[in-house]
Amino acid sequence: MPRALELLEAFGHPNIRATHGTTLAITRDEWLSARGDCIIGVRADKPASGLSEAFKAIAKSQGSRVTMVLEARGIKEVVSGFGDPALTFGDDRDLVARKSSFKCPRTLMIRSDKAAGDLSRGLIQALRDPGSRLRILLIAESDPAGENQYMAAGEPYKGESGFGGWPWSSGTGGRSCPGRK
Repeated sequence: MPRALELLEAFGHPNIRATHGTTLAITRDEWLSARGDCIIGVRADKPASGLSEAFKAIAKSQGSRVTMVLEARGIKEVVSGFGDPALTFGDDRDLVARKSSFKCPRTLMIRSDKAAGDLSRGLIQALRDPGSRLRILLIAESDPAGENQYMAAGEPYKGESGFGGWPWSSGTGGRSCPGRK
């Protein structure tokens, strides 16, 4: 099964609330108001448009799975969803995981099993510190047989880069989600 990985980094912010029920976002913006309740990380080093062509191609294949592994201060969480041929990855500021099937240039995955409000409060508390580093591993896996279209999102990623094998060493250094300056 073809797979592409992306490593991203973002940072915490005192206004991270992460209470949104249908989306989860990471932004390149440095500033966040308290209204940005879907945003879990600021100052990201890549937006949707900055992902590799290989990642985009796999995530745009029919039945593809997209997994987002999040880690901050030793707290790890997995968000699983689906890619779609209609994804464009055209936004130059944000990446958004959506529980719905809505697609726009900001969308990373659809039919996600989690939104910002579903993430552990321990992770969110860590991300309220502006010095907190959020490490993000994105995994796109194609499904040439079309089997994933029938699987429920939310099954944990069990590949070799899962929780047991992080590709970084620990300790290294009209929008649907309002809250921008």
